[in-house]
Amino acid sequence: MNESAFPTLIPTTTSNPVVQVRLSSESQFKNTYYSLVEAHTQSINNAIKPLVKPITTSSRRTINEYQLGSSIGHGQFGKVYKAYSNVTGAMVAIKMISKKPLNNQYSMNQTMRQIQAWRSRGLVTVISGDKAVMLMNVQKCRWEIYIMSKLCNQYVISCKESLDSSQSKSMWVVSEWCNLGELQWQRQSKEDIPSQWQKLKPQYDVASFTEKALIDLTHGLRYLKSQGCIHRDIKPSNILVDGVQGVLKISDFGCSILTPESLPFKEDSMEQCYQAELNKIVGTPAFIAPELCHFEESNSNNTIDGFQLDIWSLGVTLFCLWHNDLPFYGENEFDTYQRAMNISLEPKINGQPINDLIILKLLEKDPSKRMDITTLADTVLPRGSTVKDKPIQTFFNKLWKFKSKKKPPESDTLVLNVRQDLTDSSSSFSEDDEPVQVTEFMDTKPRNNTSKPAEIESNDRLSILSISPIKLATPIKALIRIRSSPATDKSDKSNPSLNSSSPSKLKKKNNSKRLAHSHDIVNFKQFIQPRNTSNDKAPSTPEDIEEYLRFADTK
Repeated sequence: MNESAFPTLIPTTTSNPVVQVRLSSESQFKNTYYSLVEAHTQSINNAIKPLVKPITTSSRRTINEYQLGSSIGHGQFGKVYKAYSNVTGAMVAIKMISKKPLNNQYSMNQTMRQIQAWRSRGLVTVISGDKAVMLMNVQKCRWEIYIMSKLCNQYVISCKESLDSSQSKSMWVVSEWCNLGELQWQRQSKEDIPSQWQKLKPQYDVASFTEKALIDLTHGLRYLKSQGCIHRDIKPSNILVDGVQGVLKISDFGCSILTPESLPFKEDSMEQCYQAELNKIVGTPAFIAPELCHFEESNSNNTIDGFQLDIWSLGVTLFCLWHNDLPFYGENEFDTYQRAMNISLEPKINGQPINDLIILKLLEKDPSKRMDITTLADTVLPRGSTVKDKPIQTFFNKLWKFKSKKKPPESDTLVLNVRQDLTDSSSSFSEDDEPVQVTEFMDTKPRNNTSKPAEIESNDRLSILSISPIKLATPIKALIRIRSSPATDKSDKSNPSLNSSSPSKLKKKNNSKRLAHSHDIVNFKQFIQPRNTSNDKAPSTPEDIEEYLRFADTK
């Protein structure tokens, strides 16, 4: 391999020592979802080739036809720029992804295992750790671009093209521009209306904006399901607001996977590998569905409906908009998972249609009883609806025949007569926007930058995209040894760009909504309850802790 050449999105034997993986039953390494994808790199290449363009012109402020404005975000992989095309004049967002990030997201164990897997298949003989990390980064970025290449919908962020070269240390992904940025939800009080919502439509209040978000995101998730795409990281910071089109769009597909039927190849073992991948905790802890939070070995190979994971995350996102709070949050990730599994939201049922839909149907802990996206679309989207915004309160009132302000003793006794079969259904950026964040999952942080070319409109609101092009299934054991997650006051002080963020100030004023730092090691003593005959289902016994750690060692 030419040491001066960097790996590329479209592999060549010159730049990539691993071009096509040859699967072998004799390998000591079990196939995984991504190893099977890697085995069919050529199929992925053929799909993304029209989107990948060579870098022909590059300078400090330009890349090909694009004039770069100021950096609007940065993270462990690189930067995000607001830019415009010298050819079309269109405003775009460009994500510069370093092939070798400054903060390596891969552990040494992960890197060595990947090198050993390649060697066992006869694909490489000698390769440095740095080269291996770059190859792994490029492979994951290639996968995200492939997923985006399949998607074309008003409610999903589109990828216009990608720029790459074997002589470039970075990859550049050009996406559509959303002028109002990431979806905001934190505010001084529940009744307050963020300026972002008012810019989308001055008449919005909390109820009408939550309805708007519900409708747009239902459109988006229904489309993703039609393409066989499971997002796995739905949350406010991955929802972008487009004030021009007047819609909310789903973005950041770094955690996403496709169903076996939607892949461009067939493998006999893919269904098993697909289920194994779905059983991994991927995403942001406060938005992760409870069916993934059972750490017993017997549950590590459960059959998971991936689309129901996105429904739960949608429910958490809408809950944040409606209540100005997270439904479940603990002082660390483990505590958050325990609360998601065991804490009931029944006291918050109040007879308001949207609120009760979120709590009873989207945040239903049993995925088999949780409303699926098809039923949700049938429920909240008027038949023959168009993309135009329209009042739907009357529609909801017709659907919700039962409406009572008295809290029912049990959620099962609340009868919701929605089309007869409802109960039988199959930014202003702040680190506080992600109150519990999986280790090494870093979204962009806004950066104070006064350099703005004249060509860039100075009064446009900057959209902040997630800089991470790839997300890994973080080993569970890593979650109990945390240094920077969740966000701490210490980190806030060290980042002056966050000082002007109103959500950050809100959290400092209201510490009850802020997750405490785990100080590297979770203190499991406070979670331990003695098991006895009257407490057979105690969620946090010493046996559960042991199972949790044993489960972590297997990932």
